[in-house]
This record gives sequence, structure tokens and C-alpha cells, in this order.
Amino acid sequence: MKPAKYLLLLAAIFLATSCRTSRRAQEQDQKPETGLVQEGETRIDNIVKKNQALRFNEGSITSKINLVLGSGEKTMSVGGNLRMKRNDVIQLSLVAFGILEAGRMELTKDYILILDRMGRKYIRVAYSDLDILTKAGVDFYTFQSLFWGEVFLLGENNGQPKDQQFEKSEQSGMVRLSNSESEHIALSFLMDAASQMLRHTMVSSKKNPEKPLLNWQYLSYTTLDKKEFPSKMQFSFTLSKTPVTATLTLNNPKKNTDWETRTEVNTNRFKEVSLTEVLSMIMKLSQ
Repeated sequence: MKPAKYLLLLAAIFLATSCRTSRRAQEQDQKPETGLVQEGETRIDNIVKKNQALRFNEGSITSKINLVLGSGEKTMSVGGNLRMKRNDVIQLSLVAFGILEAGRMELTKDYILILDRMGRKYIRVAYSDLDILTKAGVDFYTFQSLFWGEVFLLGENNGQPKDQQFEKSEQSGMVRLSNSESEHIALSFLMDAASQMLRHTMVSSKKNPEKPLLNWQYLSYTTLDKKEFPSKMQFSFTLSKTPVTATLTLNNPKKNTDWETRTEVNTNRFKEVSLTEVLSMIMKLSQ
């Protein structure tokens, strides 16, 4: 499979999952549940506070990456680069033959850009033009929280969630933070009580909580500037009845500001395609 097609499948994780989240929100008609604080609140609060202190959450990061995608019985691997500037941009590029950038996905606070260099095509779409995202409360800060290993709330626009906004419990060495304030969507975060690090994020429909719309696991962390940052993540969802799983490994992430935070597209060389065309290609890849 060409690296550009990997990029399309990866884009599907963000776009199609958001579509499913939005559709669930429109289909259901449930009242939010009220949460009860579990026993041992003080201990849990301390673990959550330690997590906030331990996490690396500032500046700019770059890293070589390895991306493994699985869809059905197929498994594919490709290299690339991840560049992120806090509260500004996420750039994920995939490399062909170990040297040539084949495709890039760029997420900013204003738009999503998918660039297929080999096919000379691109799409740039504003969040405001994506009802599937805005209705679900998904924005740039949602993606940032996932990549940086953070607890978040949908639609908060980088507002730091307060402890009081979560139901809290502890079982088998794991602290669970749950939020069901949204009328249709439930968020759940599992934090390792021993290391105080986030291990699992789940976005679920209240109608079918046993089958999360998005599973995002943090398999390992690395030390960056004396704090912890996710170095291996696995995320999955179901696309057109086919489970899609991606494992992203960061190889030696480091603080780095020496890179261009915005991608310039030469419109004379690259053809702009519509969101409908991109989603159609994604659905074909999953079959």
C-alpha cells in the first residue's frame, strides 16, 4: 500500500470517528447522568494532581515515527515524522522509501489539511465547515489532548477540566475518571495508580457504552525534559464494519523549534479535492 493511502486511513480515524460521534448525538435522546464521588476521593485526587505535574505539556516536539496500521487481516508499516507545537499545530508526515515525504496531515486550530504529495492532491477544510466535528464538540484541542496524553472534555476549547467534572473510582490498580455531562457521549479515562500516568481513553455512545467509538491506549512513555510524554500509542475504531487499528511509536522525541509550523501548498501543482471524495476513498480502502 502506498504511504499516501496510510495517511487516508489515519485521517479516517479522526474524520470517520467524529462522524460516528456526531451521528450518535443526533440519534439519541437521553438525559445526562449525575455522578457520585466514590470512596477514597482524597487518594484519587492526589493521583490526578500528580499526573498533571508529571506530564510534559509545553513547547514544541519533533520525533521520527513508525506507524503500523491494521485493517481486517492486513497489517502495514511505514515510517515518518511527527511535529507538534503546543496549542498551535500537529503535523504528521509519512515517508516513502525512507527519504521522500509521500503525504502529510496538518491539524491547526482553524483547519485540517491532508496533502498527498505522490498523487498531487490536497484537501484543506475549516472546522467551521465540518458539522460532523462541531456538533460532536471535537476541535484541535481534542486531538492535541489525545497525542499529548491528557484528560479532556469535548467542546472545552482548551479549557482545563476540573476534577469535580468527573466521577472517580479505583479498581485493580487503575483510577477511572468518567464524564457523562454530554447528553449522548460518555468519556472515560484510565490512569495507572502506581505511575500516575494515563493509560486509556475511551469515547463511547451512551446508547452502546460497551463498544467505544474510539479507543486510545498509551502503551509506554518516555522522559522529556524530566517529565513524561507518550512514546507509543495505539488507537482504534470501526470503519464500515471493519476494525481499524493504528500503533504509533515515537523514536527519540525531543524539544525542537527548528521547523515550519505551516504547510504551503502550491496550488499550481496540487489539485484540491472535496471532503466527499476523500471520505469515498477512505471507505474503499477499508473494504
